[in-house]
Amino acid sequence: MTFPSPKRIAVIGGGPAGLATLRSLTERGQFDKVELLERRDDVGGVWYLDDPKEGDTKPRWPSPSYPGLVGNVLPEYLSFSQFPFPEPPSTPDQPFPTLVETYDYLRAFAEPYLKNGAIRLNHEVTRVEELPDGAGWKVVFNDWNDGGEQRTEIWDAVVVTVGWYDNPAWPDTEGLHALREKGLAIHAKWYRGPEPHTGKRALVIGNGNSSNDIASHLARGVAKEPVYRSIRRPALPTFPSLPDLRIVDVAPVIKYALDTSTSKISATLKDGTVIEDIDVVFIGTGYRPIPSFVHVLDPTTKQVTPLMTEEIKPHRIPGLHRYILYAHNPTLAFVLAMLCYTPFTISDLSSTWLSLAWGRRDYLPRDCRR
Repeated sequence: MTFPSPKRIAVIGGGPAGLATLRSLTERGQFDKVELLERRDDVGGVWYLDDPKEGDTKPRWPSPSYPGLVGNVLPEYLSFSQFPFPEPPSTPDQPFPTLVETYDYLRAFAEPYLKNGAIRLNHEVTRVEELPDGAGWKVVFNDWNDGGEQRTEIWDAVVVTVGWYDNPAWPDTEGLHALREKGLAIHAKWYRGPEPHTGKRALVIGNGNSSNDIASHLARGVAKEPVYRSIRRPALPTFPSLPDLRIVDVAPVIKYALDTSTSKISATLKDGTVIEDIDVVFIGTGYRPIPSFVHVLDPTTKQVTPLMTEEIKPHRIPGLHRYILYAHNPTLAFVLAMLCYTPFTISDLSSTWLSLAWGRRDYLPRDCRR
């Protein structure tokens, strides 16, 4: 089947990838209509930290950011082309922009599109479904500007830009579910700072950015010393953490036990060690890229089926050409489907390529289905 160049395009997600894509398709492509749908009440994606609002009855989708967050990417790599990041207040020891500075940058970038109506806030996309015979995509959403009224629209093409940080990955460790039910195990997605955990004995799981941030925050005279950090392997030599006697690295956890009379936790480690009297466990084991709302026609049966499921191993979005176009119907695209350390730059480049590819009649490469 051949697919004509799309004229009406929906972009899903108002974070950095969605904003870059909206600009690329609007200013670098020749399309009749391009609109962005964002489920929250402002743009910014993970960089928009929204506090609960009194009397707000709509669902909340919290960002994995937290007050006081400082990035780990220099301003030049947080800049979209032709829209440089302003020089943040910094010192030689701290050249990285803060959460607030990064959000302000994204908000300024989005302002023209908010004013002209190209961005629709409070639109929660619940389903994207491929239509037969190349007839486009059905997009179902709840309009929370109108009490959550469900509506359906048909678009020629859809770009999914929701990123990686919506589906937290939890370890399959014995006893962890009981801790989650009691609120004693907290994923990094819901970490909001060390203050609520003052004086507690803490165990942090993982050795990535989030878990190391959490451990360092807790160790600054907040939690009981030491803070335990459970890791499977040492940090890469390229990214070493400075030694901190207040943080003790321990083996992976194989079992948790909860004393319901005291709400104290014990953790049995792989090396046989048991850590007692733990008050809270922080999980920093990452996220899974599962855009569960996307449904496609099975290439063989032509039946509607989820594009991604938990059964796909390793977890990934299958069938992507250049990590962007869905091979079986290239009017579905993903921007920022790959894990990268410069998401602003990659989103800008990927969406520019997409705008040029969709603008050509022969945009489907010969090797797209390989």
